[in-house]
Amino acid sequence: MALGVHIITDFMAMEPLIAWELLQKSHPCLLTGPRVCYCGECECTLDNVRESIRRQGKPHVGISFEQNTLAQISYGHIRNFAHSLVSIDRMVSDATDAWQWAEPFAARPEFRQAWVFDSEFNYWQNADDPLEYEAAGRSYEGLPMKSNDLPFPLEQMIIDTSENPGRRVLRQGYVEAVGAVMWFGEQLWRVTSTRKEDVIAQDWLRCEELPSRVLRIQAFDQPFTTAEDEEGRLQNRLRALLFPGQD
Repeated sequence: MALGVHIITDFMAMEPLIAWELLQKSHPCLLTGPRVCYCGECECTLDNVRESIRRQGKPHVGISFEQNTLAQISYGHIRNFAHSLVSIDRMVSDATDAWQWAEPFAARPEFRQAWVFDSEFNYWQNADDPLEYEAAGRSYEGLPMKSNDLPFPLEQMIIDTSENPGRRVLRQGYVEAVGAVMWFGEQLWRVTSTRKEDVIAQDWLRCEELPSRVLRIQAFDQPFTTAEDEEGRLQNRLRALLFPGQD
């Protein structure tokens, strides 16, 4: 099972060098040394990523590894939705490791939320282009379709993911997404319409207050891997609780 963790912060709250330093702090043995990686398009070693970031001078950063792997780390900004994203994909072993990645960011006041996810499940729950399915040899027969609402000649039919339990929706200041384990910072309660007290009161969730007033929320014993049965029902129930009133 390949896992990832997404970490949401205030919009452009830190420079890429700071984000990289926090990532290295979370996993010093993994993110230092002579291992070859790619910082954007530039080949370098992990020990030289800092210099590569500084030299490129971009507001975002992407680190990938051997070209035949999908493991990657990125830090970027979603200007239209007023938040930034740290993504660690296919490099997480379990929920405990996900928290190890997120903890240095969660200790900062600009932290908003984080959640652990199964990379494969997350990808296909949010893939809407039929070409993605065709390229993977995966059938989309029977899946709901809708127009992409672009003008001719760009208009085409795409897969409608709007009812998928594992869908990820960009919102102002946060991301509407659910995971078996999530971490919510104080900033998040200010931009959503739910209350921390209401979440803690749910007897079907395991909630724990962590340092920096971060709330850990656990709904299931392992990352969600299906939209069916109990896992699908849990994801829908979480979404209704955490993000009420969203369409």
